[in-house]
Amino acid sequence: AGVALAHMFPTDQTSWQAFARQLAAEGYRALAFDFRGYGRSGGSRRIDEIDLDVRAAAAYLRSQGARRIVLVGASMGGTASIKVAAQGGVDALVVVSSPVGFRGLSVSTAELARLTVPSLWITSESDSVTAAMRTMYAAAGGTKTLHVYSGSAHGTYIFDSAHGPDLTGRVLVFIARAVPPR
Repeated sequence: AGVALAHMFPTDQTSWQAFARQLAAEGYRALAFDFRGYGRSGGSRRIDEIDLDVRAAAAYLRSQGARRIVLVGASMGGTASIKVAAQGGVDALVVVSSPVGFRGLSVSTAELARLTVPSLWITSESDSVTAAMRTMYAAAGGTKTLHVYSGSAHGTYIFDSAHGPDLTGRVLVFIARAVPPR
């Protein structure tokens, strides 16, 4: 089983490194990657096309032997992951603090309704995207769970908050139930 970890703006793949190591220790093929134009990735930043990078990450995991794929995305990475999951071909989805739209990247109600995979939606009660997360969660198809933490931490910064250990455990349990590592 493979897990693609899509980062938030303005970070890069390093925001997922600690969690990727934990996934690997649990037996998953974890892939934290840089969107084009971020971190060590070449090319120009085209936020409106980053769903193509998520799709490429899933394809890479498949080429490395993963037969089941989980997409995990924070903020813009979550929005891009929703778009890819709505097209099918993945087995589970985790969305952390994601907006409906950001700099040309957006997810539609129709895409949300096409979701059929188990999904976990995570946000913080005072985060500016929480209303959007609740709206997307309500429109999403498939088996789904929403968890709202206290505070205002956004995206992968939740891992650095007092909620970090709970978030790590919650996401690991969700992934293991949806897609066992072997």
